[in-house]
Amino acid sequence: MTDPAAIEPGAREATSVLLLEPDDAVAAEIADALGQSALPVRLSRLAEGDALPQRLEEVAPVALLADADTRVAGMPVLSYMAEHVPAIGVVLLANNESVRDAVEAMKHGAVDYLPKSELDGLAPAVGVALERMTGIVRKRQEDEAARVS
Repeated sequence: MTDPAAIEPGAREATSVLLLEPDDAVAAEIADALGQSALPVRLSRLAEGDALPQRLEEVAPVALLADADTRVAGMPVLSYMAEHVPAIGVVLLANNESVRDAVEAMKHGAVDYLPKSELDGLAPAVGVALERMTGIVRKRQEDEAARVS
């Protein structure tokens, strides 16, 4: 399996993604899934004890992939991201396939909610996060240009 820190960018500039997943085996599966996609990704992992705000600043990700099933990730992370860095798309990864949980996550701003058994949907979800950030940046630039004019 691919080491999550070792995904190399392809010909295009790599999309920066931050992973919040406590299980090493699952993190390796996620790295493999992204490494096999056409989307060049630079995956960084939030290590135990790392402060999320600091890692967000260091990595400057377009997406955060967060474990939905732990007390410290899931909805608390989604709430933090929505409040502090709403441009970064959050994809919650869950061990279950609960429609109720997926709907709740999407209501709170998640770009996607994927079962860990269906990681083939991961690259498209990161693509949606990239489009979201690109749109937000473009809107800010347009607003700034309108203010300057």
